[in-house]
Amino acid sequence: MFKGKVAPALTRLVREGELAEGSVIVGISRKELDDGRYRSLLEEKMDSEQKESLGKLVVRYYRGDGSVEGSLEGLKGILEGYDSSFQKVFYFCVSPLLYRPIAEQLFYYGLVNSEGKLVFEKPFGVSLRNAEELHSFLEERFSDERLFFLDHYLGKVGVQQFLEFRRRQTQFEQLLRTGELKKLVIRVNETTGLDGRLALYDSLGAVRDMFQNHLLQVLSLVLVDSPTVEPEDVSAVKEEGLRSLSVSSEQQVFGQYRGYVDALVALGMPVSRTETFVHAVLQSSQERWKGIPFVLETGKKLDKKRSEMVFEFAKGFMGSTAFTFDLANPRGARDEYAVLFEDVLLGRKEWFVTFEEIKESWRIAEELLAVKEKGEVVRYAEGSGAEEIR
Repeated sequence: MFKGKVAPALTRLVREGELAEGSVIVGISRKELDDGRYRSLLEEKMDSEQKESLGKLVVRYYRGDGSVEGSLEGLKGILEGYDSSFQKVFYFCVSPLLYRPIAEQLFYYGLVNSEGKLVFEKPFGVSLRNAEELHSFLEERFSDERLFFLDHYLGKVGVQQFLEFRRRQTQFEQLLRTGELKKLVIRVNETTGLDGRLALYDSLGAVRDMFQNHLLQVLSLVLVDSPTVEPEDVSAVKEEGLRSLSVSSEQQVFGQYRGYVDALVALGMPVSRTETFVHAVLQSSQERWKGIPFVLETGKKLDKKRSEMVFEFAKGFMGSTAFTFDLANPRGARDEYAVLFEDVLLGRKEWFVTFEEIKESWRIAEELLAVKEKGEVVRYAEGSGAEEIR
């Protein structure tokens, strides 16, 4: 994730003047690397412009294992070599099971200064209970303004502009307000597999990896009662919408592509029922949305890449009763990580997830996972259409 998405995003911030030249990137992993080899690793997926911008940053490497007590002590020696006034941003792009031991070492060795921030990738935790315990642990050691819960879908141009779209398109908003919405489908389907993430993904699955965060966050923006809500109040309204959701009595579908088990065996891992596809149907207890099915779908190794919301109305909008809102970034748009890391540097939290939202999302996800435990996980051929699996 850091090499492919975040590092290129940081080079864009350098070009835009949002990240100062001479800023320091310190990579941490268990691999045997040095500073030069780590820089080369970051450059592997960069174009010439990105490489030039990376050249304006200091790149360091520290070999450490966050799961081993004392492993990060030597990191202090690297960080002390730079101006103590530097803002330190610690980006957690690891298994959520490592969040606590890493944060514990950062706190114990005093590595997070007064301007420091901790940025946690999704999912935060692996269950509701685990997330609550982890958050309590962090709250005791770091102030709330230091904690950023990142969902990169909230940095996408389409997602950030959805409320503005609702404000501008009064006919669309009127259809939402007058009970004309008959069904909403939110889908994030991919043609690719797991690209080296198999071990981590197998501990998560599609529900924890995509449904609990990306899909529910997008749905929460639809459930915002009024698009004119003030930015500082959006999170509270999203929380209210999430609180109203539950898993519908309609059939929920879980699938696993056929090559998944073979990939597990090749890595010496046990066979699992981990889902790589989910088609979930939710319902809301809010009066405005009662009786409307909210379908959330995501899967790996499908026939088409899709990132969209499809609104099915009783009346026509723009010449059709079905309207598709594209969630993908248009060509040339700022990458979502550039958007969100600029927000981190400036201390802006408008497009970050609150812990209350995380709790409600885990409640819904666990309700869905309970359905999966009692049912079947369908095996599907790679390249299948989602409609074939359902």
